[in-house]
Amino acid sequence: MLSGAVFFNALDAAGLDAVAHEMRDWCGGHPQSTGLYHYHAHPACFNDLSFGHSKLLGYAFDGFGLFGLTGESRAPLTNADLDACHGHTHSVPWDGKWRDLYHYHATHEYPYLIGCYRGTPGTVGVQPAEPVPGRPRPVGPRAAHTR
Repeated sequence: MLSGAVFFNALDAAGLDAVAHEMRDWCGGHPQSTGLYHYHAHPACFNDLSFGHSKLLGYAFDGFGLFGLTGESRAPLTNADLDACHGHTHSVPWDGKWRDLYHYHATHEYPYLIGCYRGTPGTVGVQPAEPVPGRPRPVGPRAAHTR
């Protein structure tokens, strides 16, 4: 995330929906057992209000941008608006210019942030989570959550 916090996938250590089962603070994040503060969904305290497409929240391990809750129509997006990886392609502001780029979006629906990688994730200092049978590959480091 551009703020320095990290996004984990939607699952807790038991493989359950972390947003539904984990205690989170007023912003929607929490620390894991090692103290790493992270989010499993769009942070409630992040100002995502804009006059159009949501702002850039951060980057996935594959380098694609992750944007907030609203799309080009200024309405909150749903999973039906996005592909299996939770993204789509259209013109977005990038490096001071408008470019047609694939990018991910946050939604209020599971998997909340990213459902799988569209590109090839980098591996420097990161251990991607194990895939969950029947679901696209989750995104983020394996979280050793406490309950």
